[in-house]
Amino acid sequence: MLNRRHLRRGANAIEFALILPVLVGLMGSIVEYGWYFHREVALDGLVQEATRIAVTTPQSAHRTPQQVAEDEIVARLNALGYQGQVDLSIQVNGQSPNEMLDVGVALPHEPLMGLRSYVPTKLVATSAMRLEDQPQ
Repeated sequence: MLNRRHLRRGANAIEFALILPVLVGLMGSIVEYGWYFHREVALDGLVQEATRIAVTTPQSAHRTPQQVAEDEIVARLNALGYQGQVDLSIQVNGQSPNEMLDVGVALPHEPLMGLRSYVPTKLVATSAMRLEDQPQ
């Protein structure tokens, strides 16, 4: 007669084989969402920094705040190695002395492991700041 412990070892292997795909899927989703949130936070910081530089740069006839913001965003994305399509929305709203620079950026997001149905396909960041150095 076989020992009960010996029979239980086979049951453990079957239970592990049944639960393994669920654990792998869960871990993959955690890594995928972590990658997405990492890129989203990096893009938010990039847009805020570019907006801050654009609103504090003295305005001139040659470089508007919109041009400064666009140049900063493109330069920083290139420094990060991003070469894809960028949707930029840069506007100055309001009346002087309360003009606001509104900057919006949208990038396509490529999943790390191909879990397309679970992770958003776009990274979006916006920032709005009051323009400094405005004529009164």
